[in-house]
Amino acid sequence: MTRSWRSSRTEKPDFHKQEPTLCPATRFFDQMSFIGDEIVGCFVIETKKGIVLLDCMNPDNRCIQIIEKGFSDLSLDIHNLHTIIISHGHGDHFGMAGYFKETYGARICMSKTDYDFARNMPKHLPSLMPKPVASERFY
Repeated sequence: MTRSWRSSRTEKPDFHKQEPTLCPATRFFDQMSFIGDEIVGCFVIETKKGIVLLDCMNPDNRCIQIIEKGFSDLSLDIHNLHTIIISHGHGDHFGMAGYFKETYGARICMSKTDYDFARNMPKHLPSLMPKPVASERFY
């Protein structure tokens, strides 16, 4: 078996760890990469139209910095971020998608059910999802 940067674990991850270990931005295939830490991550897919980000990690500034640094480490221009696909409405998946939409012009794609869930988080978990604009659709 080959060695990996991600060690196997038999115990549950510590989701409350203050400073999770950062994983190096890693290109898996010619056009697919991983950015993240030992707890949460996202995938980067390079297409002819631009870059697609699958999920956005946690809704905090640390994860914004991890994603932006990951793009740089992979020699990708984050200004080519075209679309963010959110797999489901949990905070550790929609993260700061609104920031990337407003800062880099990325389109956000997610189901209407998950969007409604993310927009209506309990008060102790504020939603950071932007309101959709007329041109956006739910899939």
